[in-house]
Amino acid sequence: MDFKIDPATGDIDITGNYVSGLERAAQRIDILINTMKGEWFWDKSRGIPYFQDILGKRSKATVDSIFIETLLAEEYVESVVDFSSVIEKRTYIPTFTIKTVEGLINTI
Repeated sequence: MDFKIDPATGDIDITGNYVSGLERAAQRIDILINTMKGEWFWDKSRGIPYFQDILGKRSKATVDSIFIETLLAEEYVESVVDFSSVIEKRTYIPTFTIKTVEGLINTI
């Protein structure tokens, strides 16, 4: 079980709620893709390497492969079932379905 994170603020839900199972896996994936590699003091290797490998002139295919590799490196992720992305107004937007040990997780 993990503490529940308020999706609107990113803070721990102070009402004492916990998450487990598929909700826990989805929350961890959300945290992963919103964490810059090197940002988390406990494990500097976690997160997406935005500054190290993405920012600058990178192809969309390169960024896609970085995201997929990072997702697959998570111990509870079994496979990436579907992955696509678009770039809108200089913003990279990935959409994916992953299979975890708990079940399928879809992003919007």
